[in-house]
Amino acid sequence: MKLKLLQQRVYNWQRDVADQPVTKTPTQRNLPFIAKQLGFVRSEWFEEFLDHAEDYNGTIAMIEDGIRNDSPIADYLEEADDLREDVADDIGDVAFTLLGFLNANAIEVGDFPAMLINCSVGMREVYISEKIDKLERTTARSEVLTLVMQCLSDLHGISHHYGIGFYAALEAVCDSNDTKLWTKAEVAAGAEKIKANNWTVVEVHGVSGDRCMRVKNGDSKLMKSPSFTPPDLKKALDECQVLFLT
Repeated sequence: MKLKLLQQRVYNWQRDVADQPVTKTPTQRNLPFIAKQLGFVRSEWFEEFLDHAEDYNGTIAMIEDGIRNDSPIADYLEEADDLREDVADDIGDVAFTLLGFLNANAIEVGDFPAMLINCSVGMREVYISEKIDKLERTTARSEVLTLVMQCLSDLHGISHHYGIGFYAALEAVCDSNDTKLWTKAEVAAGAEKIKANNWTVVEVHGVSGDRCMRVKNGDSKLMKSPSFTPPDLKKALDECQVLFLT
């Protein structure tokens, strides 16, 4: 199951790169971290995805209006492309943090529930918002799994609506997050800066090539490597054809 493999990849990142207290043993769960991880989910969904999706849909509406009225739409087309890339990034981030929330709860992903074929994207957004709110109010692991899998299923449906490859977007976010680890050569080259800022450096199990150095500042914030790269979403955006003029 592809989602299970990606959950393990997120787990490895949380453990090795971010130094987060994830676990596969329910009795070892860290309750403050569970709450913090849910905060990451909420931030990615409510503060990032919903805003970008609203802006994208508004831009598409202006494009459609311009076509009907024979008005210039070139600027709107460029803006729509940028916003659709933001939406793809957000989809990957929301999925990443939801899998991370399962890891915080020592829960393995299950099967996607049956997808509601005739459900509008707006209703899927409402359903995800409601389920994330419910996660604030439950500690039952079986219910947590059900709610998260429903969120992921609806997110998959939303991805299809926007012509975005769900798994490709998630993999792009995973690839990008892996580049937050430094190489030994980068640590050596940045030794003066690291010392001047009192950053801590720990060698960890590498998640990608020779990246094996975790660097944190005095507030325990993970510092991105000099070669950090943002998500390459080309595959996710090219995976499906967007049909917005219907």
